[in-house]
Amino acid sequence: MIVGASFAGLAVARRLGENVVTVDRKPLGSGQTSSCGAPLATIEHLGATGSVLQTHDTLVIHTQRAVRPLAFNEPFCTFDYRALCETVARQVPGRLVKGNVDGLEGQRISTTEGPLTGRALIDASGWRAALGSRLAPGFGERYPVFCGVETEVRMREEGLHFWIEPWAWADILAWVFPCGSFSRVGLGSYVGAHPLGARLDEFLGKLGVSGGRRHGGFLPGGLRPATVGHVFLVGDAAGHCFPLSGEGIRPSLFFADACGRVLGDFLASRMSFLEAVLSYRRVVARHRWPFGALRRMQDVLLALSPAAQDLLVQGVSVPPIAGRLQWAYDRAIPSAPLRL
Repeated sequence: MIVGASFAGLAVARRLGENVVTVDRKPLGSGQTSSCGAPLATIEHLGATGSVLQTHDTLVIHTQRAVRPLAFNEPFCTFDYRALCETVARQVPGRLVKGNVDGLEGQRISTTEGPLTGRALIDASGWRAALGSRLAPGFGERYPVFCGVETEVRMREEGLHFWIEPWAWADILAWVFPCGSFSRVGLGSYVGAHPLGARLDEFLGKLGVSGGRRHGGFLPGGLRPATVGHVFLVGDAAGHCFPLSGEGIRPSLFFADACGRVLGDFLASRMSFLEAVLSYRRVVARHRWPFGALRRMQDVLLALSPAAQDLLVQGVSVPPIAGRLQWAYDRAIPSAPLRL
């Protein structure tokens, strides 16, 4: 039983064949909260290249003093959220149920479409962690979160653009993610401050564009436990989002794939349930260090003056240093889980 049919939930489900039921309160592919940027290899290994809108070879960092381009070691891409969800869902022979979860007792989940029971329960419901919070009340609010708001504008650009505290807006990150004929433009707060709508209006004005309908929400600001009781957590429910960069799709898919493999072994009686819990916890624990390191780097960056921020970005833009840092970043979480 999987609660949540976004990236992480579907990535678990594709490892479990027909022995899976996925529950989500929204229609498939309709709940976009992400800017939908990821390494191209990640999307290729999902068999979802048809969802790619634009590929990017450069990261462009805007400080209050300068603009610093950095070449990616491997290409990133922006993609269509609905198309990717539909592509991965076609790889899942199990059932998809549209409904709200309103209770949990043992292995039984109560939903608005009736009760559902599973040998293994996976929470991929987002930062609030619908199942985890029922076993540990307040779980979703116990850990730091970021928040963001984004819109789409008719704007062509190259490279993924980030602004660090633009115009001295404390603790704010802004971005422009080009997607072919349009760009996703957004603003996020590292400290969970909201609303951000007025700031986004101002940012759009400075870019000389106007936006349309908006989406956004909260995302985790740090790694959480891999399991709560007998429930496995993946994606935002488990804090699978890097601090500093805000990249969440790569780590969410990596850990979800690992979770699906472990549970596949459990359902096939190749390991006990306790062994499955411990195995998944070990996978997450082995990759805990980059989340801590990026959080410390985020805190240092935001504590610096604008001039010091620019000097730091200038220093890491030097090709030998930039290449080494990207190597470490990419090595922390592989961009492509293994194929089925």
